[in-house]
Amino acid sequence: MQAAMRATTMQFLQCVPLRAFDWSSLASALGVPPPHDYHQLAGRLSPDIQRALLDASVAHPLAVRFPPPLAYKCAFLKHIVSLVDVRTEDHSNGEDWECIDELLEAYLALMALKKSANPIGYRSFVLYAHPSNKDGLNNESYITLRENSQAISQGTTGLRTWPAALALLAFLQSHHGYGGGESLAVHGKCVLELGCGVGLVGIACARLGAARVVLTDVAETVLATVERNCNINGIPVEREEDLTEKDVVELVEGAKDPHLDQDVSPMAVVASLDWGSISQATLQATVFRLRADLIVASDVVYDPSIIPHFVRVLDAFLRFHHAVNATEAYVASTKRSETTYGLFLDALTRTGLRWESIRSRFDENQGMYFLDETGEVDLLRIWAS
Repeated sequence: MQAAMRATTMQFLQCVPLRAFDWSSLASALGVPPPHDYHQLAGRLSPDIQRALLDASVAHPLAVRFPPPLAYKCAFLKHIVSLVDVRTEDHSNGEDWECIDELLEAYLALMALKKSANPIGYRSFVLYAHPSNKDGLNNESYITLRENSQAISQGTTGLRTWPAALALLAFLQSHHGYGGGESLAVHGKCVLELGCGVGLVGIACARLGAARVVLTDVAETVLATVERNCNINGIPVEREEDLTEKDVVELVEGAKDPHLDQDVSPMAVVASLDWGSISQATLQATVFRLRADLIVASDVVYDPSIIPHFVRVLDAFLRFHHAVNATEAYVASTKRSETTYGLFLDALTRTGLRWESIRSRFDENQGMYFLDETGEVDLLRIWAS
């Protein structure tokens, strides 16, 4: 049952849509034969199970401190209440259980607030899990993000986490060492995130052992949000107005990270980087100052008009450092349009950058996250020849 509640917590904190919520762990724990369908849980939720579900969701300490959107919490508890209220002759113990008072009170209290629901809330994503003791139980570390549940808000799409970021995070996690939580792909590197949005991938890199992380975007609302998210996750952060004026290395050297026991703290720098308006001279100065040796980006090639600008910036960073070290980029994209994605691949080829698709190497890790969008996610490793 503990594994079932763990699975419930992971999905609830990520705000997995209820139409896609995986109840198989709970169904299995309750002795429901496969195939597992949530309708089979009807009438099987005893008072103890109801209480455990409440503790694993809205009453979970992380959900209390950083609550998911009100609408999601209401929908989740309504779902649980409906499963309890259903009368069935099919469950094995013959009990007709009713909703416990704590569950009903929590649900009614949330419903009373629903009219004033704010689309802004928190989502928390498991960063890594590793066996913590001899009985096989797991510890989770979470990244918590303040974001907007709407696809477009305040004129930008950058205020929520998109599926490709989860796919990229899954790939990075597949390269980490379970004992220490350090990612072999990012450990000790200066990581630059292009189009960081609310900051999931960049913050994950800082937590997975990067020496420093530079998170860039263009909208002020996005930059303010990612700066706040760094603070939420305990990542020391600096806001830089002009990346060409100060060497970013100077901002992050000298501190010590107590979690990773290394000489350079995984501090983050948040800065504006407008691919379309930056001059070539300024771009070269920025490339020189940042000294990035790993570049990450997700869901940034959805619009044909921004592809040339993105590839120009990517090319500048990869070629500058090619003579010094083996810089590479990982770009995850949801293929909403084959035509648009083809334009991106063509632009890489014309620029002379080399790439390979590594989708098959991260498929098995996507089970930790729910990718709530139609369209295949492709992950490219890109480097200068």
